[in-house]
Amino acid sequence: MTKRQKILSWIVFGIYFAWLVWAILFKFSYPGHPLPHGRSVEWIPFAARDIEFRQTAREMAENALVFVPLGVYIAALFPKGSALAQIGAGCAVSVLFEALQFVFALGATDITDVLMNTAGCALGVLLWAILHRIFGKHAITVTNVLGLAVEVFFGFMAAVVLIYNH
Repeated sequence: MTKRQKILSWIVFGIYFAWLVWAILFKFSYPGHPLPHGRSVEWIPFAARDIEFRQTAREMAENALVFVPLGVYIAALFPKGSALAQIGAGCAVSVLFEALQFVFALGATDITDVLMNTAGCALGVLLWAILHRIFGKHAITVTNVLGLAVEVFFGFMAAVVLIYNH
């Protein structure tokens, strides 16, 4: 990876990570809409909830999906680490988010979220390995182009929501 590619990768990753913080810790809140406050802890993985199964399954899938890019970028930016170490780093990020939610009373702290987030990160590490095998040294370029495209799309959607709600 060239120095220019590495800088672009860190920028794309930084934008993604800021979006992840906004999504997980700040629940997509924006000025004029206060953060939800509440604190609960669920230590039993995949425990039955009061909400219906489809909503629970969708939430678990979304948790995994939003952590896939984390796995991709951890693997891309730290290629000398083993896949297990890369997945462990993603798990540590998830645990940190859950702990911060608890400390600041920003929602439910849930072991299922940690498991699903870690599964998403593991999928991202695997996806990076596949992209690297297919595209070789161009895998990071493909990853950055896709990442930027998704970020522009989500940025546009966030702007529309903010404009509509003001």
